[in-house]
Amino acid sequence: MIRYMRHADLADIARLESELFTSASWSLAALERELDGPDRAYYVWVGAPPRRSQLDVPSTEEICGYAGIWYGNVDAEVMTIGVAKDCQHAGIGRCLMRELIGAAQRQQCRRVLLEVRVDNEPAKRLYHSLGFTDLGLRRHYYQPEDVDAVTMSLDMEGN
Repeated sequence: MIRYMRHADLADIARLESELFTSASWSLAALERELDGPDRAYYVWVGAPPRRSQLDVPSTEEICGYAGIWYGNVDAEVMTIGVAKDCQHAGIGRCLMRELIGAAQRQQCRRVLLEVRVDNEPAKRLYHSLGFTDLGLRRHYYQPEDVDAVTMSLDMEGN
């Protein structure tokens, strides 16, 4: 289930950030600033992944994923998205991205932008399947690993 992120969720989100993004993870203070910032929407996925049988996964209130978007007058930008390693490839990332795209539509944004590591093939496949196209490359974007980012865009006029 997707719901708005709350301050009470931030410690769990910071733990997931650290597991998923190690040295590039956002701190608890950075997450709090983002959640409190203007023109943003942050969501969490709570409970079992959508593609797993309810018989296989016990009912839980555990946060399995999270995502956030900033929206301006014309563009929206995906600020972050993460799914717990044991919940990946179960549809949570897709559901969260659709929620972000819906938030951008509600704000009447014309496009959604994002950056993704050049070596993150599963994420790039997901974004392409949702209609995102490659814009360009940002060299040395992810530090301290010194990894390039692909910039991507989703034209909201066609959605």
